[in-house]
Amino acid sequence: MTEYYELGRIEECLPTACTNETKEMNLQSSIALAKAKNATLKTKTQFTDSNPAITRGGLDWLIFNKREDLLLAQAIAYFGSKVLVHEDNLNRYILEGGARKIGGLQNIA
Repeated sequence: MTEYYELGRIEECLPTACTNETKEMNLQSSIALAKAKNATLKTKTQFTDSNPAITRGGLDWLIFNKREDLLLAQAIAYFGSKVLVHEDNLNRYILEGGARKIGGLQNIA
C-alpha cells in the first residue's frame, strides 16, 4: 500500500487502484471540507458547534434581543428567513462588550 498526504489527511490506496483521478477527487473533497469549516457565514448550528462556549439558546436570545445591533455590526445576515452568523464579526461584537448584559440580568450592575 502507498500513502499520500492531502491537507493533513493520510489516504491509503492499493498501488493498482490509486489513480490520478482518485487522488484528484480526494483532494477536491478535502479542499471543499476545509473551505466549509472556514466559511465566513455560518448557520447558527455551525457557529455553536465551532464555538462551544456559546449555547444555541444564548445565541438565539442574543439575535432576538439585539438584532438591530448585530445587523449594524454585520455579525448576522439574512438569507431569506435564515439567519447566518459572520463568525469573526460576532466574536468581535462579543469581545467589545455587546453581549455583556443578556437574559434576565440586564438591570443588575
